[in-house]
Amino acid sequence: MDATMEKRLAAGYLNEKLPEKKLLSRLQKLENLLSNHTQDNAQELDNIAAALKHPFLLKHANSNVKLYVALCLADIFRIYAPDAPYEADDLGEVFRLFISQLSGLDNPKHPALQQLEKLLERLVTVKAFILISDDEEMFLKLFRQLFTTISEEQSGLVQVYFLDIMLTCLETSSAIPQAALELILVHVLGQNESGSSCAKPAHALAKRLLQQGVRILEPVVAPLLSDILLGNINETVTNLRERTHDAIYKLQQVAPDLLITVLPHLERELSFEDIEVRKRVVELLAKLFAEYPHLHSAQFTLYNRFIGRFKDVDPSIRCILVEFAKFMILRSSDAKVAEDLSKHLLDRLRDQDEAVRSMAVDTVIEVASESNLEKLPHIDLLNEIVLRMRDRRPSIREKAVNGIASLWSMAHEKWDARKSKKQGQDGSGWNKERRKFFDSVPIKVFFCYAVPDSEDKMRVEELFSKEFCPSSLDPEVRAQRLLTLYNSICAESGGREVFRRFLHDKKVFRQGLIGALDSGNDKAKTQRCRDVVGTFVSGVEQLTKITNDEGIVRSLRLIAGGGTATAQDVSTSDKKVRSAIESVLRQFNNKGAKIKTFISNTVTKASIGFVDRLATLELVGLLKNAVDDDDEREMNHTLSLIEDLSAFCPQLFSGSAAHSIMDIVKPKTLKAAFADRALKVLSNVSAVMGTDAADELDGDSAGQSKKTLMSFVVKGTPPQAKWAVRSLMSTGTSPLTVASSVTKDIVEKHLKANSPHLEASFASLRQIAKSTMGRCTQKDSFIKDLKGAAEFAIDSCITSEDDSEDFVGAKAQAISFLGQFCILLNSFREKNQQSPNPKAKKRDLNTDDEFVPRVVESIQALLNINVRDTDEDMT
Repeated sequence: MDATMEKRLAAGYLNEKLPEKKLLSRLQKLENLLSNHTQDNAQELDNIAAALKHPFLLKHANSNVKLYVALCLADIFRIYAPDAPYEADDLGEVFRLFISQLSGLDNPKHPALQQLEKLLERLVTVKAFILISDDEEMFLKLFRQLFTTISEEQSGLVQVYFLDIMLTCLETSSAIPQAALELILVHVLGQNESGSSCAKPAHALAKRLLQQGVRILEPVVAPLLSDILLGNINETVTNLRERTHDAIYKLQQVAPDLLITVLPHLERELSFEDIEVRKRVVELLAKLFAEYPHLHSAQFTLYNRFIGRFKDVDPSIRCILVEFAKFMILRSSDAKVAEDLSKHLLDRLRDQDEAVRSMAVDTVIEVASESNLEKLPHIDLLNEIVLRMRDRRPSIREKAVNGIASLWSMAHEKWDARKSKKQGQDGSGWNKERRKFFDSVPIKVFFCYAVPDSEDKMRVEELFSKEFCPSSLDPEVRAQRLLTLYNSICAESGGREVFRRFLHDKKVFRQGLIGALDSGNDKAKTQRCRDVVGTFVSGVEQLTKITNDEGIVRSLRLIAGGGTATAQDVSTSDKKVRSAIESVLRQFNNKGAKIKTFISNTVTKASIGFVDRLATLELVGLLKNAVDDDDEREMNHTLSLIEDLSAFCPQLFSGSAAHSIMDIVKPKTLKAAFADRALKVLSNVSAVMGTDAADELDGDSAGQSKKTLMSFVVKGTPPQAKWAVRSLMSTGTSPLTVASSVTKDIVEKHLKANSPHLEASFASLRQIAKSTMGRCTQKDSFIKDLKGAAEFAIDSCITSEDDSEDFVGAKAQAISFLGQFCILLNSFREKNQQSPNPKAKKRDLNTDDEFVPRVVESIQALLNINVRDTDEDMT
């Protein structure tokens, strides 16, 4: 040993009489000397080792002095290893110095950061903290300091050293302090001992500590948690009791092997009478089993006890289980698990508690939706959802209807793409039973329209336009979709009646809305119309807020009227209606909830979103194709739909549609029954199209169409004659002019004793008498022609003894015509009698007083003959 070294290692080299600056200088030189010293001749360091433990150094006021003392001591431990040169009492103060120095590592700008990191490295290298692993106080002090000190700004190596120190202490401790375990666990929870949030690096350190120390910690952590769950440790002994469930959840994420023997003890809490205790453990297990589906097989007994809580007396606990079922079914690959949960869900769909039923509906719908129908629930669940569409709770009805409709839409989009004939399935794992269910969804939803609740009715309307037959589809696709839906609806008993009621209500609402918007100063009419609107849509008082806005009124009138269109601008008109809808909804989007809802419902009710003029034209095209193919079944279905639309929504038919129908009903093209119905459609839509249709039928086309209609007037069946007359009178510019022309033609050309067209002629004349009542006067020329026809009916038809089958029909139509003509004459008399002009009261035709009794006498005579002869056809 040279003289310099000997001097530095002498007993008095470090003493408290030295000036602070000189003391620091000597410590720095000593630190340099010790860092290069080997373990050989460690005894020569006894004096300096003894000096370094002196309190004046360990507790010096200068932080740099204490830092270099710590560096020197770290080297002393290295040189003397594996033994320590200090007694237990001295070690405590030495390690307090070490731990306090480590706190400086939390500051990345510490002026002595390099020396602090050197100290940490030396302590880790020599595994110095083994010496205090059995000192509970120092153990806890060290762990608290490390959790407090670690930060994101530190180098990765520093964080690794912290982890190494903690693992070393845990591994070498003969009895890891319970407080230390709790300290680790609360940091795993992202908290500190006080319960507030800890720093992210501290949380990460605790997680890595558990992950890398599973082998060390399992024998102590598992018993600790088990004892807490079993009630063997009371709250005065542990701070973890209220956070035990949270700790278990986090441990399952971080180090699941620690819980293998702990989880079974949760079974005890499932049977507690305290609802809050059961609820907490159910929430925990729901998260565990849902996030780790494989756990149900590893903890089979616990899982079964947990599933048993589906029948818990507390509704909130049943709700937790129902929500859990969704995640478990979606995440588990075990088909039996899904099947068992489905059975439980079926029971909960019938639960007495509304909240549970509601949650069950959500779960079933979401399972199917989120799995893109890959995990389609059991058919019994779907059927039960349909029953929930009639639930006594409105919110549940809403969820069930919207949910099942959205699944239908999803299934419909997927069907063709995944179609397969293998084993009777379509490639998506759906059997015929499920396919049949989805085919029946529209009628099941649509029948909800039959319930009295206006909100349910509105919901059906929205779904029909947005899900079943959305306006976003191309007209051709939408027409085919609508026809398919209509056929499904009508296939069920009462289905067509519900569909017609649906269209009828829309018609009544549109008329009421237009009346409320256009009634002007007529307060009584305004109130009547508003009452009609209020029958279908709540919040009708909001109407007063918009009637002064001419733009809104104009748009609503356009929506309710369906626009106007000739054949040339059908597409443009449809776009105008859609644009008006978007404009109205946009203007009220940021308004109050009440008026926004009222406007939205009003637009939905007034518009016919599932079909427009272009789609209707496509429907007529489908009918024409069916006629060309002589497909009576398709003709019947398509014509039924067109009939219903024309009866309640005639504005959907353009001039082009009318022209196409006219082409279809040409004589000998259709069977009589189909021609009857097609002409009825034409008469319905002609009345609305008015001059548009007349314009469409101008020129050669118009002449041919009128000729076709006239052939039905005199040669068709009675229904064909009736509808042909109505069509002619609707499309003409003057109904009375048409009536006069047709009447004259019939009387002059077809009212002959041997004419084969008497039945159609009398049916047409009856319709003329009926259609002109209230429009004409007894001075109109065709009244004289009608009277001539009536004379002919009495003299040549009713009194005729010809009882042939063909003539019996003519007699029946003649009687019907005479009755209607008498009603027309009587209307003239009543009008004259009500006139204040005395002369008008004497203006009745003198022959009327004789004619009406004569008609009555003739009909009575005919009926007496029929009764006497018991001729069934005559009767």
